[in-house]
Amino acid sequence: MQFYRQHLTLILLLIFNFVSAQEPVYRHFTNQNGLPSSEVYDVIQSEEGYLWFATNFGVVRFDGLNFRVFDKQDGLPENTIFNVQKDPSGRIWFNAFNGKLAYWDGKQIHPYKNNRQLSEYINSTGLTTTIFISYDIQRDGSILFDLYGKGLHRVKEDGSISPEKKENDACFFDLKLIENGRVLFNSPTNNTLLPRLRILNGDSTTIVQHQLCESSLINSMLIRSIHYQNTVYFSYNHQLIQISSTAGEKVYPFDYRISALKIDNQGRLWVGTINGGVFMFDDLTLKSKPVNYLKGNSISNIYFDHEDGIWISSTNNGVFYYPTLNITKFNMDSKLNANRIIDIESDSEGHIWLGLEHGYLLSVDPDQSTQLYQIDQQKEAVISFIKWDDIQKRLLIGTNIDLYYLKNGTIKSHPNTYKTHDKNQMSGFSAIMDIALNKITGDFWLGKYTGISNLTRNGDVTFMSRYETGFDERVETIEIDDRGTIWLGSLHGLWQYKNNSFYHLDSLNQLLGERITAIKAMNDTILLGTRGNGLLVLTKDSLYQYTTANGLSGNSVNSLAISPGLIFAGTNQGVSTIERKALVSKPMIQVITVTNGLTSNEVTSMYLKNNKVYVGTSEGLNIFNLASLVPPKIHFPLVITNMSVKGTSVEIQDSLEIEFEDNAIEIDYFAISFRNKGKITYRHRLIGLNDAWIENKLTSAQFPYLPPGKYVFEVSALNLSGDWNPKPTRLSFVVLKPYWQTWWFISFMIILIGSILWASYILRLRAIRRKNKMLQDIYKYQQEALIGQMNPHFLFNALNTVQRYILENDMIASSRYLSKFAGLMRKTLENSQNKVISIHNEMEALNLYLEVEAARFKNKFGYEVIAEPGFNPFTTVIPVFIIQPLVENAIWHGFMTSKRYGKLKILFVRENDGLLCRVIDNGIGREEAAKLGNNDDNQSLGISIIQKRLNLLNLNEKKKAYIHYIDLKDENGKAAGTKVVVSFPQFFIPAK
Repeated sequence: MQFYRQHLTLILLLIFNFVSAQEPVYRHFTNQNGLPSSEVYDVIQSEEGYLWFATNFGVVRFDGLNFRVFDKQDGLPENTIFNVQKDPSGRIWFNAFNGKLAYWDGKQIHPYKNNRQLSEYINSTGLTTTIFISYDIQRDGSILFDLYGKGLHRVKEDGSISPEKKENDACFFDLKLIENGRVLFNSPTNNTLLPRLRILNGDSTTIVQHQLCESSLINSMLIRSIHYQNTVYFSYNHQLIQISSTAGEKVYPFDYRISALKIDNQGRLWVGTINGGVFMFDDLTLKSKPVNYLKGNSISNIYFDHEDGIWISSTNNGVFYYPTLNITKFNMDSKLNANRIIDIESDSEGHIWLGLEHGYLLSVDPDQSTQLYQIDQQKEAVISFIKWDDIQKRLLIGTNIDLYYLKNGTIKSHPNTYKTHDKNQMSGFSAIMDIALNKITGDFWLGKYTGISNLTRNGDVTFMSRYETGFDERVETIEIDDRGTIWLGSLHGLWQYKNNSFYHLDSLNQLLGERITAIKAMNDTILLGTRGNGLLVLTKDSLYQYTTANGLSGNSVNSLAISPGLIFAGTNQGVSTIERKALVSKPMIQVITVTNGLTSNEVTSMYLKNNKVYVGTSEGLNIFNLASLVPPKIHFPLVITNMSVKGTSVEIQDSLEIEFEDNAIEIDYFAISFRNKGKITYRHRLIGLNDAWIENKLTSAQFPYLPPGKYVFEVSALNLSGDWNPKPTRLSFVVLKPYWQTWWFISFMIILIGSILWASYILRLRAIRRKNKMLQDIYKYQQEALIGQMNPHFLFNALNTVQRYILENDMIASSRYLSKFAGLMRKTLENSQNKVISIHNEMEALNLYLEVEAARFKNKFGYEVIAEPGFNPFTTVIPVFIIQPLVENAIWHGFMTSKRYGKLKILFVRENDGLLCRVIDNGIGREEAAKLGNNDDNQSLGISIIQKRLNLLNLNEKKKAYIHYIDLKDENGKAAGTKVVVSFPQFFIPAK
């Protein structure tokens, strides 16, 4: 019993059909995903690529990511819309429940202008329902529509309505064949007779021999018809009639009422039914048994988009989308609760084996019948891999506790024949991670938690690295190339076992020292799946890395598979396919995720057989036909969805003009791909700014502060074949020039600048003249000042003083006085040669002058001339002939009529950045002098000359020189003299 438990613990648990037939993967949209209603009546794709759905609560526009709902508030005549179709100009028309029409012009919904006349006419017929059997928008603007029991009518542009059916044709149900396989109905108006079908194809008319078995069909909505290559398919209720010019008429009964007929681009007929789902015939002869999808659903329409995706609308369960029929899935038994696929293998008899979670093993026969096993439930065995042994015709099963095998329907534990040198050391298969076949020797090699072991073609174990070499790395994956070299992926990177030695390859590149989870040998190239570093490609002399930055679906690669043309990398974010021929250049990586048909993005295992790719995921099994993975050559419709100017959306139109101050622009765009679900690479450029393309996955472009000019924005999308759309979507606009660059402003500025230049010339000319005049005035006033210094009155008085000394026989005084007078004259003449004079020279001249004047007026006044410390009197200069007239004015106007002894003080002092000269006297003051008429015209003229000279000197200076008069008062408020302050700015004081 113990032996049996050790070696026969894997028993057959169940043998039954628990997996349903393969079913294509689809996406399902309901009101939980954005549809306003799960009751959807029609679907169509616009010229821009949007899908439009007619629902019970409005129409919906879908771009692959977002639904936008339009209802009566947006212009629909009624919320319940039964039919949508395109007119010759590409507008989308909507047929409402109340019989009224509306259309979408690319920007908004507009009610049909003749809705009132249409509604009045329908009401006049007495019909209780206004649903059109069919209608068509004509190129001349008129509309043909068929009413139940009333036949075909035409609404003209002017709103007039007239029937198209003639009285003698009242018993015929006409099928008028129009473009794109569509059929326009002209229903019979005689309800008392069973109608006959009549086909109108241009000028030819064909009467069908088959007589419709129900006259009540004219009151039924379930009448459908299409035509394709001289064959017409017509359905009503449970009948499908095939009418061909070569094969005649055939009737195919259905168990369900037929609600939709469509033919796809592969020439397959799709039949939608009420409560029976959709049936697909592989050929149009209808000889093959149809495949039934979406059982139990009531189908309203079937539509094929620009990517050959299949959209099926239903009246009870929303919309179903099949990206392709070439990606199928197995639906696991809900009772099993084991959807995770651990490993996939096939045997020599064509069975597909699936290692599942919880220790389940599933066999799928070619006819899709299945057998289920459970491995060692008591020990809770977990499957890590499965491998077919073609020599012994058995399936090897690696688990976390032991190695098992299945043969002839029986599962057994595999014996381990390896003998250790240490009898106390237990041997066995434990914690097995992977297994690989050496095609040269026929031996298997096991990767384990503790190194590797072999398993000969006879089932013996002769090598265990843990005991033979001490190599006990945790080996997560193992691969053997065509030369017999064993490659090991471990927690610590890549190892190579060759010539009985182990080599760690981390010295080649640090990436080879990190965790390896999958290995595939391909000639001289080794593919390495990593946990976090993406896919590594090791060649003889290089290592290449591919991550999500290069387009890989994820950076954790769990499994690898190789076909003649493609490499498959299964990651935690889907499957990535890479072209083998471009592996080390710049390959085009295609990503397959749940949006393309995977049941889960977490890919756990992959297996290739018979041009099929078996993809195990955490949610079940997917099967791809290799042919379906060839990327289609189609280009995605690309639309510019919005343009913002300084954050505000503007209407997109031709010849758009943007003001210069609003030149911050953002353009949003979107390529419509329902398979890729927005994962698209774009490139854009702005011709007029930069002709270079910018590539990224963004759906907007920003252009801040565009200069004035004409621009053309172009954007293109990369399709799955790696080709850019040859006709990029374009948007032209103009950024207007600022007002200062417009012709009128430039003209105005030319005139203004010309005027300014002319005015400047005139002003400059006047300034030159004023300057010349100023210089003349300076010289003039300088001469006048000199004359004032040497006026005849002064000379006469001075000489009289000399004469008086001579008459008094005071030879010493006369000689001294005459010497001082001569010195004063010489000093005055010397100073007159300069524009400025140093303070030292000015003080010498003042002392000479005061000595001369004091000698004339004995004991009349005293004086002092002082230069305070703070500046250099030899280098500090002031204008010549400024101070002496003030001193003279103080003597003559202040002292001559005063009864007290005169005191005169002349003080030079540095203040801030300038120089002050203070002339202080204790004379009678200015007011008293004015009353006495003590005015000397000569002295007054001297003061006036000083002021004029200072004004001339101040013309070109920011800091001005000025004279300030202060009337001094005693403590009783009476005049006590005058203080005159002359301020000279820095201009007159050179730096030290």
